[in-house]
Amino acid sequence: MASRCGVTRFFRPLEPPVLEDGVVTTPEMAAWFVSKIPSTPGSILFPGLFDIWLTADQVLKVLQGDSDDLAILLCCFFLRLELRAWLALGVGIPHGRSSFVLTCGGGGGGGEGGGGEVWHVWDPTSGLDTRH
Repeated sequence: MASRCGVTRFFRPLEPPVLEDGVVTTPEMAAWFVSKIPSTPGSILFPGLFDIWLTADQVLKVLQGDSDDLAILLCCFFLRLELRAWLALGVGIPHGRSSFVLTCGGGGGGGEGGGGEVWHVWDPTSGLDTRH
């Protein structure tokens, strides 16, 4: 029997790891850390079960997850870094189902026409950030 829950239960500010003593973790550092966690399809992690999401704590415990799980973890780190962050799920070419984290913040000189907010699209499996 399947159960359902609100996806908001997966999102809470989570302290990112300290990667270097005396250095405050940046969003780029958090994305790099998450990208080093192996991305394993959910069908391999949970044979016979369909689309199970892990919480951020569970991903850190088992040190693997699918792209959804890694995006949730990255989103939680960004929330702790006081960034506005959203989970974006979709289907892309050539990878099929994809998960990304959107962040918005900053101003001055960014975006079309300058002075607008800068949007970032983060890939949790590569750690790459695309500005828009």
